[in-house]
Amino acid sequence: LYNIQDLEDKKSKAIVQSECLSTIIALMEHSISGIQSPALRIIGGILTGNDDQTQILITKGVLPSLHRLLGSPKTPTRKEAAWAISNITAGNDAQVQAVIKEGIMAQIVDIAIKDNFDVRRECIWAICNAIAGGLPESIFQLIILDASSALCSILCVNDPRTLNTALDGIKNLLEKSKKLPDPNANKAVMDSIERAGGLVFLEKLQSHQNHEIYLKAITIIEDYFGYEDEEIEPQTIDSISIFNFEQCKMSRPLS
Repeated sequence: LYNIQDLEDKKSKAIVQSECLSTIIALMEHSISGIQSPALRIIGGILTGNDDQTQILITKGVLPSLHRLLGSPKTPTRKEAAWAISNITAGNDAQVQAVIKEGIMAQIVDIAIKDNFDVRRECIWAICNAIAGGLPESIFQLIILDASSALCSILCVNDPRTLNTALDGIKNLLEKSKKLPDPNANKAVMDSIERAGGLVFLEKLQSHQNHEIYLKAITIIEDYFGYEDEEIEPQTIDSISIFNFEQCKMSRPLS
C-alpha cells in the first residue's frame, strides 16, 4: 500500500475507496516503527489529494491520531504528523475548523516555537495554510492561540522558503484581521506581533540578500507598522463576522 500510494493519484484514490482506511489510521499508532511509519506516510500522501479525500479521512477519525502523534518522542514522527496536518489545513474552511476544534492548532503553535527546525517548518506551513483558508472564527482562534508568535519565531532562520512562507502568513493574518468588522482587530494582531519581537526580525530582514524576502519584510513594515508618533495600544477582539477573503493555500509532498 505504501508503494501504491506513492506512485500516482489514481492509486491513492483506490486506497481511499477501499475498506482499509480505518486499519491504516489505527496502524499510524503502532508500537513498531516499521509499521507505524509507512502507515503515517500513506495517510500523509492521501492528504495531499483533494478536499473529498481529506474529508473521508477526517470522517474516519484521522485527527485524534495525528494529534497524539504530534506528541511522539520521535522527531521524524512529529515531522510527518505536522506535514499531514498542514495538508489538511490546506483544505476547505470546514476542514480548518475541524483541526482547530480538535485542539491540534494549539499544539502546532507550541511545537512551531520549541521543536527542532524540520518539525517547526512543517508546523509553520500548517499555521499559514490555516490562516489562508480559515473562516473569521478560525482567524480569531489562531490569534488567541498566539499563532503570530510562532510565525515571528521562525523569522530568524536561514531558509528562504520557510521565511517566505512565514512572511506570507504574517501578512495574511494582518490583512484578514483588517477585514474583520471589529475596528480593533488589526491593532490586536499588530500588538501581538510586536510583543513576539516580530518587528525586530522584520527590520533585520530588510537587509536580507533574497530580494523577495526583503520586499515582503519592508511591505509588512510600511503597510502595517509605518507609525512614527502613534502608539499602538493593546487591543482585544470582541466580535467576529463572516467575510470573503481568498488566499493561496498549498498541499505538498513531504520535504
